[in-house]
Amino acid sequence: MNQQSSRNFIHSLETDSIDIVSLISQTGVELVPEGNLYAGLCPLHNDKNTLSLKVYPHNSSWCCFGMGCGGKVGKLNGGTAVDWIE
Repeated sequence: MNQQSSRNFIHSLETDSIDIVSLISQTGVELVPEGNLYAGLCPLHNDKNTLSLKVYPHNSSWCCFGMGCGGKVGKLNGGTAVDWIE
């Protein structure tokens, strides 16, 4: 496997094969369907009433409109998915 193939394979493991909705739900965040995406209270700040966390399962990404941040499943809160779960 050449270097580019290796990078593509690792990238696909980080994003495509992970069910981001299931992963985030396992942290205790309740996600509700909103069309093609899911929404919930963001656990990264004091989100009490507004479902500012949006989760996009089609590309394994998320965005918090309250904080103005987001990313792919491998980079939750600037770290890794494991960092967010812990």
